[in-house]
Amino acid sequence: VGAVPTARGHRTLRLHGPPQHPHQSQGPVEATIGVDRGIFAANKLALEIAIGRTLPLGHIVWSWLARHIGWLITCFNTALDGLAPYQRLFGRPYSGPICKFGEHVRYKREGRLSGRVEARWDLGVWLGKQLTTDEHILGTPSGAHGSRSIERMPAEQGFSYDAVARIEGAPLSSHLIV
Repeated sequence: VGAVPTARGHRTLRLHGPPQHPHQSQGPVEATIGVDRGIFAANKLALEIAIGRTLPLGHIVWSWLARHIGWLITCFNTALDGLAPYQRLFGRPYSGPICKFGEHVRYKREGRLSGRVEARWDLGVWLGKQLTTDEHILGTPSGAHGSRSIERMPAEQGFSYDAVARIEGAPLSSHLIV
């Protein structure tokens, strides 16, 4: 753009125009995307190892994983000031219990039961947590459900390919506010 003399006249202020190539201004964005992809890939691999099989990329569980990665970053990824976004928002670090993504758990069903014989607990796949209510999000064949109470399964029952493969309901189509 050129040199502009300063008020004192002995120094020159150089103005720079926008980058000539659009990708030059995308450095921080591309770096963030790279980190997010790495977190996604690590969690995807961990789940596939735990269930002993791979799932197709179009499976709904990967949409939930992408949402969960955003939640993890919000709660735990610290900036240069040492604070995570969650801590800036709520004034304290996140300290709630979490499970491994895709873990097979028992969850307490919400709401009134229709009868005394109806089971209060059900099985689901742990898909993350709600930021606003801190509820656990569970995937089931009937869709996503929220619950305040969960119980982890014994280690040998902690992951189930069949349970993960059968979950239904995308994060954006869920009745939950996710």
